[in-house]
Amino acid sequence: MFTFDALHDTDLRRYRAVGPYTPAEIWIHVEASFTLVDAGDVVYSETDFPVVALATDLHRWTRRPQRDRDTYLFDDRYHNGFTEDGAVRIVAADAGWRVGSVFAPDTWTRAISTEQLDHAVAEFVSQVIHACRTQLGLDVADMIHVGNRGNSK
Repeated sequence: MFTFDALHDTDLRRYRAVGPYTPAEIWIHVEASFTLVDAGDVVYSETDFPVVALATDLHRWTRRPQRDRDTYLFDDRYHNGFTEDGAVRIVAADAGWRVGSVFAPDTWTRAISTEQLDHAVAEFVSQVIHACRTQLGLDVADMIHVGNRGNSK
């Protein structure tokens, strides 16, 4: 469902050539080509998407009990490329949840259960953590799991 490739820290390294980097710098400047997919169909795709920020936000949102979950809108104000919140949005549906984007307002995933959504988010978070560690040498696990925008590498 939540996929990415071409992970990079080009803007981070341009911003400051050598670490340590603050969590906020990593949160904003570690990017990838992000795609929201449902059954092989692209719902939304964006290059240079702040995947660590998304992983952190989604992880925090899925930690809430289902009864306390409202509509999720990715808070894009930290990423200069977006003009409004909701590049990724999750809304309640009759049979669970649907995922889409304000930038593709007529395209949504099929409804999925809370368990399926939580599993998709956990898988995405795990992949972001692993890719940051192996491809960029950045340990973002604590930052994502705690929701902290503080130190790595």
